[in-house]
Amino acid sequence: MGKKSAEVLAKKLCTSRSSNQILTIETIELLLSLDDETIRQLIMKGRISYHHSGLSSEDRSIIENLYLSGIILILCSTSTLSQGMNLPAHLVIIKGTSSWRGSSTGYVRTKRSDIIQMIGRAGRPGFDEFGVAVVMTSNEEKPFYSDLTDGADIVESNLLTNLTESICSEITLNVIYDVNTAISWFKKTFLFIRLCKNPKYYDFIGVNSIDDVWQIVSDLCIKSIVNLSNNGIVIYDEVTEKVTPKLEAFIMVKNYVKFNTMIEIMSFPKNTSKIQLLIGLSKCEELEKIVRKHEKRFLNDIANKQIKFPIKGKVQLPDQKAFVLLQTGIERITILIIL
Repeated sequence: MGKKSAEVLAKKLCTSRSSNQILTIETIELLLSLDDETIRQLIMKGRISYHHSGLSSEDRSIIENLYLSGIILILCSTSTLSQGMNLPAHLVIIKGTSSWRGSSTGYVRTKRSDIIQMIGRAGRPGFDEFGVAVVMTSNEEKPFYSDLTDGADIVESNLLTNLTESICSEITLNVIYDVNTAISWFKKTFLFIRLCKNPKYYDFIGVNSIDDVWQIVSDLCIKSIVNLSNNGIVIYDEVTEKVTPKLEAFIMVKNYVKFNTMIEIMSFPKNTSKIQLLIGLSKCEELEKIVRKHEKRFLNDIANKQIKFPIKGKVQLPDQKAFVLLQTGIERITILIIL
């Protein structure tokens, strides 16, 4: 459930509820300290609230404490609430098993491991004798989630998304020094095991034998090495198939720089100005973090008053946030972050 859905659901549920509980002075003081007026009204009227990353850290902390103390009885939240927080419940309802990831991706199925983490909030030992979990999904998705509690979840590899970076790292360590050693290294990975068992998961169709898998492995290794070579990160001899790391490879590995980011950095002209360099770095995927609602105030304060290169308008986009924070770090500006 997304942020907006959590808010809408909480408001809708509150219309059919009415609380006659007398609140203590301490609870009323906590409610008055909330920045979000809507949440205050929901709690006072129906002992309902919503919880998501768009709220300020102070509001999230207050909501969590009120929930744990039993003041809030119903909490509508995004899936992140189940990760790393000890907020048990008697009843957990998962409203849908897919989430919108933008027009370029569309709806994506929620991972089984995430669903297990969420339903694990129900009936926690020490808090309740038993719990109830309800998973709302479509008929098409039902088989995927029907055996959640029997331990049948299959784990797949994510190495393919970072294969070029991983191969570059092994090249700098001299584990990989030619195509054959790259293939030998690949054979020892979990990805190789899963490719043999479930190639369709990785979008490889028509794999009927181990020879087909070996061909895929060879193609993947050569493609990564050639990409690194063509972009000046390693030296690759197509005749001997030897691979030698360049200084750029060591820099990329030491600083955990992604392949596409390294290409972008290497494309900067020698006479690139400081502001152009900052703008370019701000658009790197490693720094792509959403601008949260409670961050906007202090980001805009820094952007307009304290940094050397201010931005036009307000901080709203991830690259603008990165542009501000990069300068904050470089100029060693002290900022107060309340967790």
